[in-house]
Amino acid sequence: MAHCCGSKGNALDPICCPHARCDLAKFDKDIDSEPIAEAIKADQEEGTKLGVQNTPSIFLNDTEVPPASLDPIDLRAAVESALRGTVATPTPKPEKLPQ
Repeated sequence: MAHCCGSKGNALDPICCPHARCDLAKFDKDIDSEPIAEAIKADQEEGTKLGVQNTPSIFLNDTEVPPASLDPIDLRAAVESALRGTVATPTPKPEKLPQ
């Protein structure tokens, strides 16, 4: 709903997300502050260093979970594998049939 997402283009606007409980005036003030700008820049630099190509991106132990493994079953297996210190093998996905 990009057409109604707050004064800074955020999805926290109660019009876009009625269950969001946020102080948009504080959000707008904070998002323009130097400490927040520095934190955002640091996050962007870290993402670039890690090779983030899309969102959402999930990393376990500094290793990206492949986008094909973001379904609940494969993601759980990847987390459990990371906790054990092993590598999970994603479940093969059936190919989509042409329409």
